[in-house]
Amino acid sequence: MIDRFTRFLGEHRGLVLVASALVIAFAIAGVRRLDVDTDFDVFMPSESVRLEALRTMSASFGDSDQLLVLARIATPESDTGTALLREIRRLPDISIALEAIDGVAAAQSPIPPAIARLEGAELMAALNQFQAISPGGALVEHEGSRYAVFRVLMTEHSRPQQIVEAVRDVFGEQQIPVVLAGEPYLQSEVYTYVYQIVTRLPPIALILILLVFRLRIGSFLATGLSLLPAVSGAIITLGAIGWTTGGISIMSALVPVFVIVIGSADGLHVTSHVIDRLNEGKTPHDAVAETLKAVGIPVILTTLTTMVGFLSLTLINSVAINELGVVAAGGVLIAGIATWVILPTVLLMIRPRPKPQASRDTWTVRFLSAVRGAPAIIVASLLLVVSIPGALRLQANFSMIDVYKPTTEIRQNLELASDILGGAIPVYVTFDHGSDFGPTRAEAILQLQDRAVEAGIAGRTVSVYSLIRDAWTHSGAPGAYPPDAESAEMLLSRLPVDTDAMLSGFRASDGSGRAVFFLPNLDDATLRAFEELAAGIATAHNRNINPVGTAFIMKEMNDQIINQQLGALLLAVSVTFLLIAFTQRSLWTGFLATVPILITLIVMFGVMGYAGIALSVITAIMSGLTIGVGIDYSIHYVSLLRYEQRRETPEPSRSALRYVATPVLANALGLAIGFTAMAFSPMQIHVTLSVLMWVTMLVSAALSLTLLPTIEGIREAKYLTRTRQQDTV
Repeated sequence: MIDRFTRFLGEHRGLVLVASALVIAFAIAGVRRLDVDTDFDVFMPSESVRLEALRTMSASFGDSDQLLVLARIATPESDTGTALLREIRRLPDISIALEAIDGVAAAQSPIPPAIARLEGAELMAALNQFQAISPGGALVEHEGSRYAVFRVLMTEHSRPQQIVEAVRDVFGEQQIPVVLAGEPYLQSEVYTYVYQIVTRLPPIALILILLVFRLRIGSFLATGLSLLPAVSGAIITLGAIGWTTGGISIMSALVPVFVIVIGSADGLHVTSHVIDRLNEGKTPHDAVAETLKAVGIPVILTTLTTMVGFLSLTLINSVAINELGVVAAGGVLIAGIATWVILPTVLLMIRPRPKPQASRDTWTVRFLSAVRGAPAIIVASLLLVVSIPGALRLQANFSMIDVYKPTTEIRQNLELASDILGGAIPVYVTFDHGSDFGPTRAEAILQLQDRAVEAGIAGRTVSVYSLIRDAWTHSGAPGAYPPDAESAEMLLSRLPVDTDAMLSGFRASDGSGRAVFFLPNLDDATLRAFEELAAGIATAHNRNINPVGTAFIMKEMNDQIINQQLGALLLAVSVTFLLIAFTQRSLWTGFLATVPILITLIVMFGVMGYAGIALSVITAIMSGLTIGVGIDYSIHYVSLLRYEQRRETPEPSRSALRYVATPVLANALGLAIGFTAMAFSPMQIHVTLSVLMWVTMLVSAALSLTLLPTIEGIREAKYLTRTRQQDTV
């Protein structure tokens, strides 16, 4: 059948290549339709209590996210009385300009217009009074500079990147430097970063793989051909996204890199085997046919197992991970089909160039053969003993801020904003009876604000109740808070602010209220402490107090991630075992192939535990990658082993090792180096994936080429011993 298939490709190669070119051209047109999805919703679970709370809050208050703009209006050199007052007078006009931006629901000026219109000493006195009672501080001082804090509230369906650009333009026209923070700022920068990932990382990965594979094949032309299926798969996959959903996210942007790096593996195996046979003097037809007979089934198996690894990610309750798993599996399938159709068709056009054949017993094979036996078992045992304690230290955590590299502008801006405000990404609590300003209703929220700051859980907090308390205390009235709701409302009406505009951010028409908290970080430990504090106060005061924000949704997912990832791992390993056992018609072969990947998984989790790399929706990708890609080396070995056993080759375990050792090592090194392209990404999460890929690729390849021949060699020895005993009898 393989001979007929090869003959068909040779006779219809023009039709095959033209059809392939048309598909790729159509895909390129789809790539041009791609748009970037910047919303962090892609990281969120499809169903979540915290997500529903966020949607409810957005519906109640008529806004979604808050963009924080810290405008530096004075430096240590320019902080003179006259200069500062001049800058302060401009703030209300800037607020008006911000509110004129499409998609902005409101832009709260740090200084009310009534105060800004005052002059001289009267302005300074009113400013000092307002500063004492303003929600969160109108002007904030940091390292000698003064910052005016604008809070830009966005409508629910606004586009963050457009609003951020417009906000920068407003302050740029006024020649005022700004520091941006808040979730919309995070989303706005995603657009630029995703564009960089899609346009820069795939070419870098291609170049790195090309250099490594060139060492194995010995020809840039042949190496380029080996990458043909992977490149085709990446282009067609991106084109399919463009023609269907049309949007690419921070996670699906990695798909081209995954498809290129992973898909190139099978292309290397097929091309290197064809080149070897051509060098032996075989005809192109015979070289391709013999190669497909030897490694064709392994190519299908590795494609299927890699797809299983990615599809297992659909068990994780995250839209981003589900999308990545499905799209990456589709890309790997396309690359696999191209390896069976496009690549052989092109290779049939190469003319044979016989060369003297070097012995397959290279130094690599001799070294691996020497490591077989006791050394391989000892090394595998040591890896397990050392890795298990590290794996037990694993914790789940995910912070939106930690997604970005420390050297990026966005990370530095967020850290500066956190230093200035006590937190860069605000979170909220919503509560019932938000329109009641009486002391009984205020007590619970004020207690939550005070205790959060005292415990170091929050750096700065804002609520209408804390505003009333500050104003009451500043007025010199007795007590810490107005004695009744009427006194509180009267106090609010006398403040030099637009009371209705201010209160719109703290109370909703449905009677609910909210307060804003700036946390020093968004780690799970901090969020958990905040949730526990809020729950305790809610119970003590019999109030409905709910922490709300994207950070809490991420934490909710982190709380689920370990069980979900264990389920995904179990499914992927089980399906992989059954696939190999079924295709090789041997349960033992299926078990043998999965042994290295199980050890590799433990090693990977151990490295994560020791390195402090938390388990999250991002690192969850590694489970699918490790199983789907790492198993490939075992498959190539056991498939060649079965092939040699059917040929009744003496010492089939050693003979299989001689054939696959160099391609597998070149493959593992090529994939590891190819994934190094992610180190050029602006995202810290991609750098982490790159490091973990080095660990998993090299460990799985080494175990496949040492532990598997050792186990199979022991079985062969036992079989020979039994055979000799039977012959003696």
